[in-house]
Amino acid sequence: MTTSSETFQIPVEAAEAYEATFVPALFAEWAPRLLQFAGVRQGNSVLDVACGTGV
Repeated sequence: MTTSSETFQIPVEAAEAYEATFVPALFAEWAPRLLQFAGVRQGNSVLDVACGTGV
């Protein structure tokens, strides 16, 4: 078991920079493809678990 002193957390600013810079540049084209492949349509629900930075 770990204690709070043994954990590592990335600063919020790093997560915000990642979201602003890398997500659009690297992943924007994949979201529509993934939704199409999965058969997700308007009105469907999708559970997003542990995806992204949480920012």
